[in-house]
Amino acid sequence: MRRILPALTVSAALLGGAAFAAAPAAVPAAGCTPAQDQEAARVAAISTARGRLDVAAFFYRLQYNDVAYDVKVQDAEVAGNSATVRGLLTLRATQRRDGKAIGATYQGVVYLKRTGPCGWTATGYKQEGAQ
Repeated sequence: MRRILPALTVSAALLGGAAFAAAPAAVPAAGCTPAQDQEAARVAAISTARGRLDVAAFFYRLQYNDVAYDVKVQDAEVAGNSATVRGLLTLRATQRRDGKAIGATYQGVVYLKRTGPCGWTATGYKQEGAQ
């Protein structure tokens, strides 16, 4: 599969730059275990990525058919009041003019800050390359 337009990279289409804001994840009244904290960071990163991709996909459907994406988390690390979530984003589409399937997979990191016990909000993104 060929790469989708160079503009449809995670840093450009997904997040619109290096920093972004997202709605904070829900904060439970009580504390949470380290495993729950890590899972909450993972869920917040996926939620933010999917929200941004939904917006980008809307505009790319003007030029492409069958626009779709997959978000896959590889690793989530919590260190105090910050977290990093590493993963893969696969974008797929079909060119309208010739019906050819195109797509790309990107590696990246979502940075998060703590909003409370088991609560996280995304603060930035860094694309680490395409596969």
